[in-house]
Amino acid sequence: MMQANREFQIATIRNILKKNGLDPDLIDVSSYIDETLSLEENARIIKEDMALITKKEAPQDTKSLRKIDRFLEAIEIFGKRKARQQRMDVSKPARETFERSNLSEENFLKWKANANRYDITGVDTPY
Repeated sequence: MMQANREFQIATIRNILKKNGLDPDLIDVSSYIDETLSLEENARIIKEDMALITKKEAPQDTKSLRKIDRFLEAIEIFGKRKARQQRMDVSKPARETFERSNLSEENFLKWKANANRYDITGVDTPY
């Protein structure tokens, strides 16, 4: 899988944190980024660290972490596709697009089974 550049990884991870109720200004995302790792790997490391920090908070944070897990899994699935499949999927918008904040288990499974009929913002559509 192609490595995302540093600035893109920082912006993407800051957006993920913000969408999941964490203030990205309170986290030095750039210090977490390892340019030798993929976006998924860097995001997973930050997610795990944030889980340790937020572990004492309300159970609703766990739901957000599940959405992050689904989002990261979707990125991984999309990254395993052939380059041609990725280009075609990104170039043709689906009828229904799921936001990361609305990535329930049901929506994720719909996308996983029929990626040509559904999109996930930030995975197979631009941000």
